[in-house]
Amino acid sequence: MTSVMSVIKGLVIYLLPFYLILRYLKFAYGTDLFMIVGWWSKNWKLQENIGLVMVFSLLAILFSVMVTSGILHRAYLSVAGENHELVYLGNPAERSSHYVTPQRMSALPLETYSDYKYNRSFSPIYRTEMFKRGRAENSAGVRVSDLHIMHVISTFLLAVAVYIFLICMLHIVAYPVSKVAHGDVVEMASVENLDQFLRRWKLSKGKLLVMFFGALVVGMLFMASGPASSFGNRVIPLPVSVVAGAELSAVPVSVNIEKERYRNRRNDDRLEYRETGYINVTYRFSEGFEIPVYVTARYYNDDYPHLYKEVKNNIKQRRAMLVAVEEDLSIRPK
Repeated sequence: MTSVMSVIKGLVIYLLPFYLILRYLKFAYGTDLFMIVGWWSKNWKLQENIGLVMVFSLLAILFSVMVTSGILHRAYLSVAGENHELVYLGNPAERSSHYVTPQRMSALPLETYSDYKYNRSFSPIYRTEMFKRGRAENSAGVRVSDLHIMHVISTFLLAVAVYIFLICMLHIVAYPVSKVAHGDVVEMASVENLDQFLRRWKLSKGKLLVMFFGALVVGMLFMASGPASSFGNRVIPLPVSVVAGAELSAVPVSVNIEKERYRNRRNDDRLEYRETGYINVTYRFSEGFEIPVYVTARYYNDDYPHLYKEVKNNIKQRRAMLVAVEEDLSIRPK
């Protein structure tokens, strides 16, 4: 019975956003998705840059569905979810954390999204963290800290920004179809008729723009001020070899060249990526550990000019390397 309820819940959470978009198109424009797709497939030449328009329209729909599904899922967990503790094993990849339940240490790790890219120390290893999940679920669930009121407000505000983006993109693709559906002369979407359309709700393009950037900025501020993940007690002791100054053997599993975004003044201030000179190497530690764990070392490439190629080769060969433990239980290459 619980598995059936879990499937029903999943269908509602992921299909309801699509249904709401369809209802919005019917209510606001008197048309539907099939009419829109059919009309544009025959009249795509009427719109300049039709490829970009369709790509951004699909992105707007995708983002809104993801945001709405996330809100519905967290609302469900807040009402009907149950708390459970998991034991942290580190991040084997960017923004991917591994956990095990204290009652089933030998089971395969549960994987969940991480709000930090890497685990750079042994300090949080084998410590507990509180999650919330549905009673019929076998996943890690959502961190309890992510259900804090500050994160809830930030999610709502960022959702408002996504919905405004969706409204604008749907207007571009639905407005000319609505004119045809009502027997009027075809008229392409414009800023002027968007402004006229918004007056139904006593809005304007100016107010919509202010709401968009306001929701985006304030939402990000609330997100930054929300509580971070917190770890509890360590349920498994670290090996006695994990002390400052020790050398440990570990197998590298991934290596990434660190990049940062910047504005290229020579190219119309476009946001581009450039290398910082730092390398991130994630190691898997199993020798002496009750359960394998993952810790990432960050080093400056000029200090270890040949290490990147060596790590890449050792990843292919699954060959172990030596790393040194620092005072704060972080690691560095030997």
